[in-house]
This record gives sequence, C-alpha cells and structure tokens, in this order.
Amino acid sequence: MANLALSGALIPVRLGVPERQPIQTLGMIDTGAGFTLIHTGLVNSLGLTPIGTTWLITVTQEAFECPEYRIRLQFPQGVYIDVTSAASTWQREDYWCIIGWNALKHGVLTYNGVTKSFTLVF
Repeated sequence: MANLALSGALIPVRLGVPERQPIQTLGMIDTGAGFTLIHTGLVNSLGLTPIGTTWLITVTQEAFECPEYRIRLQFPQGVYIDVTSAASTWQREDYWCIIGWNALKHGVLTYNGVTKSFTLVF
C-alpha cells in the first residue's frame, strides 16, 4: 500500500517486451488516462518497434500525434499485462510510465481517502 500524501499514486512496475529483459521503474496510476504511456526515453532501451500512431490530448497540450508500441507491464504481485502504449515526454522525472485504463481495467483500484492511500490488486 502506497501513501499518496508522500509519493502520489506511484507503483513499481517492470516494462518490456516478452523477448527482452524488462526495465524496473515507477509507474503513475492515472485514472484520467485512457491508455498507458511510456516516456520516449525508454523506447530505444526496450528495443521497441512502432505498431502505429495515435493522437493524445493532455491538460497542457493540444492534440499531438505519438507512436504506439506493444509493451508488457509487470506489477509487484507478479501479474503481467500486455497493452498498447503511446510514447511521449513529461516534466516529472520520478516515473517513466503512466498507467491508464487499458491496464487498470484488469485489476481493482481502491482509494482510501481517510489514510490517503491506494491499493491495486489483480
């Protein structure tokens, strides 16, 4: 269980593709994101090949086109999920993945407002 007051909705994840060694990083759970994003800085180190493009709209930018990739997210419980992810950049450097609804729909996310904590269970 993470404490949102201290760290935000961050969770350790391993990112990769089945054929390669995954990278350990932090992912930010974003219930407002329709799908998962990875930082463009990870594309080469993960050996990813684009499968297409998609359009993103964020609170700070108007619509822009981004490459899409198939990635595997592995969560602390050992569960992994293969999802389509767009690649983009953002200002914060404490996480390299934004976990959106295309991954969250496979689990149960619980927020406890009293303790300012969350759990994500698969």
